[in-house]
Amino acid sequence: MLAISNVHAGRRFLTTAADHQILLNKLHYNGIRGVTNDIFRSYLYLYNRKQFVLVNQQRSKLNTIKCGVPQGSTLGPMLFLIFINDLPAITKCKSYFFTDDTTLLLSHNNTAQLDLKLNLELEKIQNG
Repeated sequence: MLAISNVHAGRRFLTTAADHQILLNKLHYNGIRGVTNDIFRSYLYLYNRKQFVLVNQQRSKLNTIKCGVPQGSTLGPMLFLIFINDLPAITKCKSYFFTDDTTLLLSHNNTAQLDLKLNLELEKIQNG
């Protein structure tokens, strides 16, 4: 019996999951260095962004955002492409890209082994 598993992730998921240091390293690798890289690293764009949650007039404590990029930004789509550009080289999963969606496919003859392999592949992706 052949078991197939797929993971579907859109740009919103990947850009909110994007670890800042991994993203900055990928920007540097792709030629975005010096002052331009410093702008991304700066307080204004990636680092020291904070958020809180408000529910029924109750506000959570202020937390620092350690991953992701500002949603709805002009640079978001470019950062998404840079973030996923090396995905096929990182994972053994078959990768399919369409506009701002990504699908990863993996198969194995044993469902338990498939789950194990898929989790290992997702860990590799998460660590860049």
